[in-house]
Amino acid sequence: MESSSSKTGYLFFTRHGERADDKKVKEFSRIKFSGDPPLSKRGYGALKEHGEKINTYITETLGYEGKITAVTSHFIRTIQTANSICHCLANPIGYNDAEGTEHEGVILVNPSICLGHSSGNFKSNPFGKFLYDKEKPEDLIKDYCEEDSKFGYVDDESRTVDRPKYPESKTKSRYREAFLDIATQQFLNDPSFKAGDTKVVMMFSHSDCYGTFCKLFDEEYKASSPCYGATAVIKYTIDSEENELVAESLDHVIV
Repeated sequence: MESSSSKTGYLFFTRHGERADDKKVKEFSRIKFSGDPPLSKRGYGALKEHGEKINTYITETLGYEGKITAVTSHFIRTIQTANSICHCLANPIGYNDAEGTEHEGVILVNPSICLGHSSGNFKSNPFGKFLYDKEKPEDLIKDYCEEDSKFGYVDDESRTVDRPKYPESKTKSRYREAFLDIATQQFLNDPSFKAGDTKVVMMFSHSDCYGTFCKLFDEEYKASSPCYGATAVIKYTIDSEENELVAESLDHVIV
């Protein structure tokens, strides 16, 4: 039985949907920059089913009715995935800032949880060429998302992990640091998250990060290639007096 002084945090990780440059679809006409391909038409369409499964897990398995904080990398395919899945959720989407002020209908964009690039990927630095860096978020949603978005997109100002530099040699250690940073900011440093409360945070990232996420609970976790839309969740217990994260369990929602 959990102590009345403890808080419960659920940290979700969802891999983006099928890429337009996947060898099975090869929808190259949809790609403006090779380093930042959007979802394929089929991949975008599959997200509704994924979103409904995640919604059922949150509302029925967890019995959670509160606000969900959504955090996505700045790649267009993760933004599309976050936008589509969040539209399927019954819970309100939003976040609390460092002062505890509520911001409703907003998804956070955090480049520290993006895919890393080694020197062999590109002839020149790809960062700064991503669509999110070049275009307004509302224009990206209009061009790349099938539904009219009811969400705004803002940079996650709470993050303490920098966006990756190019080239990057140790991506997995940066993934781990970034995931723990989000957990820390959302579960430990949110002044509105009180003893006895439950909070859900969803992250939208990339396949290369999936195993690193699961190892936050189980260091021996053997990562296989996750499917498009793969979703896992770690349950954290936070003692309000100690203010420390304790990973209690790992569950796979979509495999």
